Amino acid sequence: MIRLAGGTSVFNTLRHYLERIDRYNSHLNAFVSVEARDIEAVSEKIESKKDGRLYGMPIAVKDNICVKGWEITCASK
Repeated sequence: MIRLAGGTSVFNTLRHYLERIDRYNSHLNAFVSVEARDIEAVSEKIESKKDGRLYGMPIAVKDNICVKGWEITCASK
């Protein structure tokens, strides 16, 4: 398993952030949508070392930024 600084794994980091988003987003309303991948599949792909070092790291993208395959909402219904 790939370890990050401090000894945690990408798998545990992803799980931690997804759990926190699930717990607090209804109150904070910080995320319009969450694009979560299968964490175990991401972890396995990281282990293969065929992708970049940042593959699988959680990111947040403002919803007015164009990302292929994602809906642009600008926080509007």
